[in-house]
Amino acid sequence: MKKLFQMFVLSLAVAWSYMPAQAQNGWCGQSKKEDCGDWVVQMNLFNGGSFGNDDCVSYSGCVSSAQWDWSDPGAWSQLLLEKEGFCGVNNRISNTKNFNVSYNGGFSNAYGNHRMAIVSWGKTADNCNWTTNNLYELYLHEKSYNETNDYASWCTYVGESSSCSGSTYKLYDCGYQIIGRSLRGWRNNPRTSGTTDVDCLWENFKALGLAPDVYYYFTEVGAEVGPNSGGTFNMYSQNMWRDAEPAGSNITNNGVYRLKCNWGNKYLAVDHGGSWPNVEVANSNSSDNKQKWVLEKYQNNTFRLRNLANNQYLHASGTANNANVQAGTLNTGWGSQRWHLKQYSGSTYWLETEYGNNDLSGSNVNGGNVTVHDENATWGSQRWTLEYTGTTARSAEVAEAAAAISIYPNPVTDVLRVNAPEDFSLTLLSLDGRTVLTHDLLKSQEAIDLEGLANGLYVAKIVTISGQELSQKIQISK
Repeated sequence: MKKLFQMFVLSLAVAWSYMPAQAQNGWCGQSKKEDCGDWVVQMNLFNGGSFGNDDCVSYSGCVSSAQWDWSDPGAWSQLLLEKEGFCGVNNRISNTKNFNVSYNGGFSNAYGNHRMAIVSWGKTADNCNWTTNNLYELYLHEKSYNETNDYASWCTYVGESSSCSGSTYKLYDCGYQIIGRSLRGWRNNPRTSGTTDVDCLWENFKALGLAPDVYYYFTEVGAEVGPNSGGTFNMYSQNMWRDAEPAGSNITNNGVYRLKCNWGNKYLAVDHGGSWPNVEVANSNSSDNKQKWVLEKYQNNTFRLRNLANNQYLHASGTANNANVQAGTLNTGWGSQRWHLKQYSGSTYWLETEYGNNDLSGSNVNGGNVTVHDENATWGSQRWTLEYTGTTARSAEVAEAAAAISIYPNPVTDVLRVNAPEDFSLTLLSLDGRTVLTHDLLKSQEAIDLEGLANGLYVAKIVTISGQELSQKIQISK
């Protein structure tokens, strides 16, 4: 046998168990796990597979790239790549972008079917043992061409399905709240080489309200294979890090802040006090309200930023690199006005818009444009230091008014009502994050018909016309 895994420790675990055809728990096969710096690679062979003499794992640059070659006589193989250090209540993924995988392999089984998938997974359960039940056998929800992000409409299957097709797969599971996306998956005549960027599901995690609680991340490269199968996978250019504490936990809701760009030490500002001004960076002027922003919490560590001079909201005008940033009228449904704060160190943060998931990027020139751009962890232009200046009378009024919002009755049968100090919008969400009901403009105590909704728990989100917000669980019981 070749001399394998130089400079690395090989741990080989073999586990066998019986699993019914449709069982979700358990797995059978062999497992091999390798450590490489703070990365771990594990290979699993299922349903009688075994490791051949030509199996090897080699690394180049270790943390920055890895390569796997294998020959597998089994029915299913699975390669897992984990970034260690994400396990634990206080260690969460801050961002997972720029993760590229190239592949070159030929796959076929006794049935003439082909399948190859590159899947990114996030896992909210604080459990770092890869060989536990519920981890491998998942009920997959396949998203075919032109389907919406309505999870309920996706095909559900275990293994192959004759009725589902498509090149993009999104996985949403169950007990561990796993969301995944495969950017490559084929059954017949697959491409056997190529390169893809795995953008790691962050938007989907946020949409389901899971982003603050992600403890575990790995990427799986898998193939349904046969006796003559094998291939090579290369990983490079990953860019991940973790938060040591909940990002945004030390930010005062409705507090007033100045945001200093770490490239040039200029301050985030609007270029005029009217409607829809451009956003720029400017030389420090601590008395200028155009350089002051009220951070209004949306949920968890996501905020809207309202300029104190004109009460307009920080807004990404597009998703492309270098798209301008403006300040505009509040629209509660726009992700372009919601910013995810990811802690760099102390009071310094990256600000990522939900609209395109790009980061706020400044300039080192007085009056320079502010844009959004793909994340680059080394750029000072994307790091912003928050300088707290206090609260405003309006902030106190908003907090007091929000406390005056109430939802009743709860539990509710068919008609819900809301006490609010002004007109408001209502969004009703299921617990998996799907929007089941919306009303754009309602008056206090106006009847809201819930007759068409099933019994169960929902989240009601109220946003008044002045930006006051309330989220509350309600029980529909008929």
